[in-house]
Amino acid sequence: MKPPSQQVSPVQSKHLLIKWSLPPPSPAPVALPGWNPMPYGLETFWQSAFCWFFRPFLTGHGHLWTLEPTQLPPLSVEWPWHSISYLAKVRFQCKCKREWTSMKGRVAFWFRIRRQGEEIFSEVLFKLFGQKCSSCNPSVSVDESEFLPPLWYPDEIENAVRFLSGQVIAAYYGGRKMNDQPPSVRFQSSKTISDRSSVHHDATRCQACQYGLCLTSQSFSI
Repeated sequence: MKPPSQQVSPVQSKHLLIKWSLPPPSPAPVALPGWNPMPYGLETFWQSAFCWFFRPFLTGHGHLWTLEPTQLPPLSVEWPWHSISYLAKVRFQCKCKREWTSMKGRVAFWFRIRRQGEEIFSEVLFKLFGQKCSSCNPSVSVDESEFLPPLWYPDEIENAVRFLSGQVIAAYYGGRKMNDQPPSVRFQSSKTISDRSSVHHDATRCQACQYGLCLTSQSFSI
């Protein structure tokens, strides 16, 4: 397959265009179950990246993979889920006008192939973890509604879905298991940056910390 040409998306951050190396994203032709609109239309980036990296499983194996958001980790005994998480640089915007960038944005993925009668279902669920604004939430609280949704950069979405597809290949298609976090995550490669961000990180306002999935925690294993 010929690699996609470099594209530039119209999504802006601090007046800079965000690069996106896959074909330009486009909205789904029909509303997908479980999906709500995301800021800046970022749901189209998640859906387009997923279609791009998971299309070979359909053409090569006849497996049509689906992607759907979830609020809680799924449970199943008969058809258990594989679980992984991915660390990324994200941004938050509060209604009080406060904005900040976090090096500890997390997404958790759950994926499996299951059989129901004569049908095969290949499915992925995912959850984006938020953070609380220190100005609007000065006290410690366990209220899930106080966590702000993260604004993911398109290139981070692309990297996360690429990493997910590699784990799916390792689990179901005879590929080699990847590292828990690929080396392309630039901000993890510098010890100085990692140490500095750890000092300023408030675990009481990090949803991923509440789930035990932040930087100091281990990723889910397959």
